[in-house]
Amino acid sequence: MLTRIPKASSFLFSRNFACVSRIILKGKDSPKLPHNTKLHRMYGHWLCPYVQKGRLTFAAKKIDYEFCCVDFPTRPKWFYDLPSAGKVPVLEVPKKPGDILFESKVIAEYAQDFAPDSGYPLYPKDSWTHAKMKLIMAEFDAMIPFFYRILRGQGAARDEGYNSLQKALITFEKHFKNEKAFLLKQDHPTLADMYCFPHLERISLFRESPVDSGDKKLNFSQFTGINKWLKRMNEREELKDALLDKEGFMVWLDKAFTQREFIFNAY
Repeated sequence: MLTRIPKASSFLFSRNFACVSRIILKGKDSPKLPHNTKLHRMYGHWLCPYVQKGRLTFAAKKIDYEFCCVDFPTRPKWFYDLPSAGKVPVLEVPKKPGDILFESKVIAEYAQDFAPDSGYPLYPKDSWTHAKMKLIMAEFDAMIPFFYRILRGQGAARDEGYNSLQKALITFEKHFKNEKAFLLKQDHPTLADMYCFPHLERISLFRESPVDSGDKKLNFSQFTGINKWLKRMNEREELKDALLDKEGFMVWLDKAFTQREFIFNAY
């Protein structure tokens, strides 16, 4: 089943930004969508942090696109047959029918390369800072498994996730010393900000959920630099359309932690 969401009725359409059309893909028998010859089409789910990386970069670069929200339990066979093997995000390009891009980092970099003069640059201007950006992203990559160990692990494995994430965040806090700037002391977000923001915001929301209610707690409030940076990111007007639906995420987080239900449903 394919459902096109009217712009006026969707809570995510409260502002007129890069995403100009939304579709829900739900049902194993759903037909493959005809190729969009005018807009990029991004397949994903609005609660997925990896999909959000692509959405943030498209918003920053002011690239118009169509978003197709995939109901994970009922993904059709043709979606599994794509080179991405059923995973998201997936990006279809208007001028390349049948060809797709996948992997969040690839899609984020594509946004900058596709529209270098639109919005603001996602790469720092000098090569040294650009290289430092890649190091920050690699450092953050090493932290992400701890996030999922807390959510999916049990007993000693979960405790190890808490301990490892706490240590990693204490070290990562050093990148947020400048209280007015973004990562790498830039005056606007770069690819590093877009890359780290989705998971860090979700980690910050642990304190409002059962995840942080037991003996093990992250005490995220201690990371003042990260928290102030999160606030700056959430206040960026051009990114509003790509921000996390926090209410929907908290419902999902409660089910994931207490009922072991990790799947993303379209709603």
